[in-house]
Amino acid sequence: MVLDNPRRPDAGAYTVVNRYYSNKKPSASSVGLPTFVKFQCMHCLDPACASACITGALSKQKSGPVIYNVSKCIGCRYCMMACPFQIPTYEYDRALLPRVRKCTFCFEYITKLPRDKGGLPACAQVCPMEVMSFGKRSDILELACWKIQNNPGKYRNHIFGEQEVGGTSWLYLAADPFEELGFPRLGNTAPPRLTEAIQHGVVQGFAPPLIIFAILGGFMWLTGRKDKTKKKTPGKKDR
Repeated sequence: MVLDNPRRPDAGAYTVVNRYYSNKKPSASSVGLPTFVKFQCMHCLDPACASACITGALSKQKSGPVIYNVSKCIGCRYCMMACPFQIPTYEYDRALLPRVRKCTFCFEYITKLPRDKGGLPACAQVCPMEVMSFGKRSDILELACWKIQNNPGKYRNHIFGEQEVGGTSWLYLAADPFEELGFPRLGNTAPPRLTEAIQHGVVQGFAPPLIIFAILGGFMWLTGRKDKTKKKTPGKKDR
């Protein structure tokens, strides 16, 4: 079956749902019950994809979504390499005008329509079990904390996305450890902050050698110039 093999979003599916079975000892009420996990772009607060994009084709909006402007994209696919969640995909089947594809957080809906008139991401609108809540990140975090405190034993004391990679716009609660549900183990520092620190360190590290090379180059240039001057000066004739 489709759900038996963990999947990642691709150019034709911005959202996928995978099924996982817990490694913990089952109880009488949970024997054989799987956990279904929805994966999509996490819309990071400090997105690595936007930082890696050299043309600004990906950008973080104030309302939360990380959106894509195809007119600026040059197809370098740096965003795909930078994403810690392996989300952006590429239309390899479109030879002439390929695009980078990912979930847009239904940017058009949530920015142009009020919530009572459909201004929600499509997945949140159609979910029959209402497993998704949409709103300001601070409100969702408050709601998640309330659920954890008021449902002891139902949720792990961990809100995935609160701290990971600097924070994300998608937040998760779960009863099982997140690493058992297909989530990667990530640090709390946003990847752009790490890469910028490396870049600055490289630049600073290369500064002293460059200065030395410049001094040596100048010295060699002056020495060579003096040698040429000596060759041009006529010497004394032998008697």
